[in-house]
Order: sequence, then structure tokens, then C-alpha cells
Amino acid sequence: MKWSYIIPRAFLIIIIYLFFYFAFDPILKWGFVKALESTFEAKADIKDLKTSFLHLSLNIKGLSVGNKDKEYRNLFEFKELRFSLLPKPLFEKKFVINEAFLSGLEFSTPRKTSCKIKIKKTQMPAFVENYLNTLKSFATSRIDDIKTDAIDSIKIDANSLDSVKLINELKEKYNNDYKNIDDKINFSKYDDKIKEINKKIDAVKKEKNFIKQMKLVADVKKDVDSLLKDYNSDKKEIERLINQTKDYYDELNKARENDINRVSQLAKLPDLDKENISKMLIGESVMNKISYYYTLAQNTKKYIPDNPKKKVLEEKKKRGRIISYPKEKSYPKFLLVMAHIDGVLTPDNPIAYSASVQNLTTQPHIYPKPIKINLSGKKDDSSISLYSVIDIYSSTITSKTDIKYYGAKLNNLSFGNNQIKLDIPQAFMDTSILLETVSDNLKSDIKILFRDVNVNPSVNLTSKYDLINRTIEQSLSNIKTFTIDISVGGRFQSPSISFKTDIAEIISSSLQSAFKAQVDEAKKQISKKIDDEINKQKESLDKMIKDKQYELQNKLKLNTDKLTDWQNSIKNKIKL
Repeated sequence: MKWSYIIPRAFLIIIIYLFFYFAFDPILKWGFVKALESTFEAKADIKDLKTSFLHLSLNIKGLSVGNKDKEYRNLFEFKELRFSLLPKPLFEKKFVINEAFLSGLEFSTPRKTSCKIKIKKTQMPAFVENYLNTLKSFATSRIDDIKTDAIDSIKIDANSLDSVKLINELKEKYNNDYKNIDDKINFSKYDDKIKEINKKIDAVKKEKNFIKQMKLVADVKKDVDSLLKDYNSDKKEIERLINQTKDYYDELNKARENDINRVSQLAKLPDLDKENISKMLIGESVMNKISYYYTLAQNTKKYIPDNPKKKVLEEKKKRGRIISYPKEKSYPKFLLVMAHIDGVLTPDNPIAYSASVQNLTTQPHIYPKPIKINLSGKKDDSSISLYSVIDIYSSTITSKTDIKYYGAKLNNLSFGNNQIKLDIPQAFMDTSILLETVSDNLKSDIKILFRDVNVNPSVNLTSKYDLINRTIEQSLSNIKTFTIDISVGGRFQSPSISFKTDIAEIISSSLQSAFKAQVDEAKKQISKKIDDEINKQKESLDKMIKDKQYELQNKLKLNTDKLTDWQNSIKNKIKL
């Protein structure tokens, strides 16, 4: 064997060996860090990463990911992650892990260095942005500006009112409906049937055989009954269409309410109800958290495999035949059968817990088992439990998650803004979360109880009525427990969200007793201005509907009378 053959190949083997020995682990570590930083928008660190090709294993030590909203806090960190790959599936480019071990997973831990990084931030979801904009509509500082005489100076442009625009749309819509109803009233479609029945009646008169005559009479009776049944059915439908104008006015009333609310906001009138106060107190804080977790869920959703039935349908559309040769044991491209996790929850709530994740795969049609997540931990009066089942192998992806976290110790909480602010140095929190998803639809109920609280309120609702500020402050400072209920439902892309807290009841009742009369009077004047503009346009709509209803009802009555006269004439000719 020549050295010219051996040396280049030996040199290539040495280069490959040196690459995997010295460079592969750092490159893989760099890739992990960049992927984590892109996902969580904060600095990520890995102390050590080692791979072994002899035993096909990976070991990661000291991983931490920063919290983008808290510069010197980690979102989570763990001490060690280790797992081994099955060698046989690797020859088919498949990664199968029977067991993985994650130890020391901890959340909200302190960090010595800043976690801020320069990275393109994820755009806030549209539904969150829209919701935060609606929070601005509650402005308690407007209380000082409530002056009913100032409402007179507000000029309302009729063309800007949704209700006026709707009136014009309703005119056009009713004209189209009128034409459709008029076509239905047209009696000509019954004329042919009446002519046929009249011919049969003439045949009855000419027939001398009594038995045959009775048979013809029975046929005539059957045809008459059928015609009357069809006509009465059409008549009932026509009457419903004629009287459906109630729907038009329902739409108009909704548009009117929207106009009143919109102009009230422009007039700087505050909303004093509990729902709006709840939004003001907790809305921004909750929506920012929802935005964060929604973005993480969106990123996770990218890795959820498509419904396997979709691929089967696509294959069927192709020409030719697909012949499959099933293997004795087929593996998906990625499969984690079981992951064991343990750690301490947070430094403030050091609950030791253990958890498991089962059946994580990218090809559920090959490994059709639900993903299961179990977590439990307890220390003294504090406990946490999580149970989740995710079905990604059925035709519709479904999931159900139940989380309970009791006795969480919290420090330095803050709710509200500069008008109403609640600082809570210390409290305990009991949380219950139930989340269900079916395809792109979700439903979630979050119930939170804060107990053993000490509230330091700061109330600056009005500069003119300081007594009200102090009264509300006194009421809030006596609170020892309060609840927050959050409901989320609808499509994943644009869910509806509602808040409720019993703190809002205290504030609302105080404001209602002090200012409701003024706000109601101001809204009454705004309503009158809007109604004046609506009535100018509505008169023509009312007249048009009334005239056309009268015309249609007359046509229907004429047709009914015509049919009744014809029916009576038949009775005179033959005995039905």
C-alpha cells in the first residue's frame, strides 16, 4: 500500500476527530445559547456542554435564561440535563431518547449580571395591543372635568355617527328586502295550479259515472289542500319577512349605544363600573404577562406536527400508487419517552418538587400516545400541582391542563397607576388555573386569592374632592384578602378576556355614590344630542318602512282574498 494513499486519508480522519473533539461541543453550545436568546429575548448562559459519541449522550450543566422584564432575574435555570440516544434509530436520522434527567430546575432566581440583550423584540399580539388601548378609556382624572354645561359646547358630526351610517345602510338593505318580498308575494306561480284544478273541476261536471266522479273529486280535494298548504306556508314566511324590521331597529339601538360610549370618551366622561375599574387596576399587568406567554405559545406551536390525516389526503391526490413496507419497529424522527425533572420552585417559595414529561414526539401518527405532564411538590403550608394531557395524534388537537399553586409567598406587589395605586409589601397567593383547548379554540379560568395582605393605597382620583380620595384609601387599607378572576375564551389568535376583582367593588361604590348623578346627567345630554341627529335621518327610514309594509300587506291581503273567493267558488261547483 502506498503512502500517498494512506497519508491523505489518515490526515482527513485526524481532522474530523479533532473537529469533533475540540470544536463540536462549543459550536453546539453556541447554537443552543442563540436559540434560547431568540426565544426568550434575554441573555442565556451554559456553563458546560459535553457530548459523547462512544455512548451517544449529551450533558448540559449550569444553564440559565434571563427574564427580559427583570434585568437581574433569571426566568429559569437548572443544574444538569443528561440523556442518551438509542444508536439504531440514528442510522435512519432519528433521535430517540428513552429517558432524560433534568435536575435542579428552579424559577425566578437572582443573577449577578444584566440579562438585557440587543435583539429584535417580538411584536405585541394585536389583540393585546387593542385591549391595552381600551384601558385608556377609563380616566378617573376626568372626574374633576365633569360639567354638564360644558356638554352643550360639544358638536356632533352626524356623518361620524355609526348609527347614522347604519340608517343609510338599512335603507338600501330594506329596499333589497322589499324587492325579494314583493317577488314572493307574486301570485302568478299559483295561477298554473289553479288552472289545472279548474280543468279537473270541469271534468268532474262532465263525468256521469258516480264512482269515477267521486274519485276525481278526491283528487281535486287533494290538489286544493296541497295548494292551500303551500300558500299558507309562503304567507307565514312573507309575514315574518314583513315584520322583521325589529331586527333593523335592534341593530340601530346597538349602534346608538356605541355612539354614546364613544362620544362620552371624547367628552372625557369616566366609566365608574366595576369592570372598567378592574381593567384599570390589573388589566395592564395581566395583559403584559398574557402577551409574554402567548408569544412563547406561538413559538411552541411552530413545532407541533401537522395532523397526519392531512398528509394522507395529500398523498391520495398524487398519481400512482404508494406501497408501504412496514417495519417491525418504526420510530418517529424525534421521540422522548420519559423525562424526569426535579428541583426547587423559587428562592422565595422553596418548594421541592418532582415532575415527569412523557411521549414527546414530532410524529404522533407513528407513536400515537398523548403527551402527559405531571408535577407535584409540597412544603409546610405551600403546595403546587400540575397535570396536563395533550392529544396531538387525533384529527383534532386537544389539551387539558390543571394547575394549583397554594401558599405562594409574594413580596413587593403593585397594581394600578398614578390615580389608584396599591402597593402590597407582602402577601400569600392561592392560584387555580384550568385551561382547555380544542384545535384553535381555548377556554381558561384563572382564580387568584390574595390573603394576609397589607395594602398601602395611594388614591388621587380627584383634586377637588380630597375627602373621597381619603375615604377610598381608608377602605382599601383595611383589606386583608381579595380575589382576581380572569376568564379567557375564543380563538387562539384573538381571544376575549375579562377581569374581575372585589377591590373594584369598593372603589366603584364610592365613585358611584359621589359622581354617578353627574356622569348620568352628562351622558343624558350626550344621548339627547345623538338622538336628535338620529331622528333627523330615522324619520325617512320609518316612513319608507311603514309605506312599504302597508303596500306589501295590502298585496298579501288581496292574494289571500282572491284565493278565498276561488275556494268558495269551488265549493259551490262541487261538494268537497
